[in-house]
Amino acid sequence: MNRSAPIDFSPKVVTRWPESSSRRGLTILELVIVLAGVTLLSAIALPALARAREAARRVQCTSNLRQIGLALINYHDTHRMLPPGWFESGTVSSGWGWAAWILPELGQQRLSEQVRYDLPLGAEENRTLRTESLSVLRCPTDHVPVTFSLERERHSESEYQASAAQVDSVSEPLFDLAGASYVGVFGTEDPDTTEGTTGTGMFLADRSIRFSEVRDGLSQTLLVGERTARQLPATWVGVPPEGEEGPGRVTGFVDLPPNHPRADECEFSSRHPHGTQFIAADGHHLFISDAIDRNVFRELATRSEKP
Repeated sequence: MNRSAPIDFSPKVVTRWPESSSRRGLTILELVIVLAGVTLLSAIALPALARAREAARRVQCTSNLRQIGLALINYHDTHRMLPPGWFESGTVSSGWGWAAWILPELGQQRLSEQVRYDLPLGAEENRTLRTESLSVLRCPTDHVPVTFSLERERHSESEYQASAAQVDSVSEPLFDLAGASYVGVFGTEDPDTTEGTTGTGMFLADRSIRFSEVRDGLSQTLLVGERTARQLPATWVGVPPEGEEGPGRVTGFVDLPPNHPRADECEFSSRHPHGTQFIAADGHHLFISDAIDRNVFRELATRSEKP
């Protein structure tokens, strides 16, 4: 006969770890120290992150300019001349700018086939094209508007004074244009106040420059550079003769160093720290410092003689 094991009725001893009496929350001092550490790390990390982002944007801007330079060189190889800076005379004052002529070289063959070069820029047939935004013509660091409204030029002082008092009644919008960051080099004179065919740079009105005309050397002659939209909005499309600050929308000039506080609105500038980017006539990239000697900068903007 099997017998079950005897039942143990002895009291069980349960071991409990004593609760710590030292458990508590953070003190105010400890919290202040933690917050100070987070603030210090943020102060170190955020500027470094901003610099890294700007470095990436600057690389993209450099790539854009190199593509533009290569497109212009290829255009010159094909046509034995550069495109004119803009058209402002002739039987059709079309207004098309230099960048509109290199669309195929920029990989925009489809867009190029839509352009009616035989019609004025403001024609209804070109309405959609006028507002086409191209990333290769926009610096990612600059705050370039996708489009901006071009107004009719006001020539007299009375018109400007009246405009300040009654903007709506005097301002006459013509049409919208696609924004851009890069303008051709007109020379050392303001294209808005100088005869368009007399510039000493690479992009003039109604005239195409040949590389054989560049006496200073292609590597020592600026072709295209940056200008911020906050200074004067630029466009790749072109401008009609009656457009406000027309030539300055597609070209710029060199007088003072880049980003100079007293520079004219048609001079060169950028949002990159300490300088502005350019492409030379031989296709190589230049980052020109804000501290460049003024005379040296002006010489780089001419194709055959000192300013």
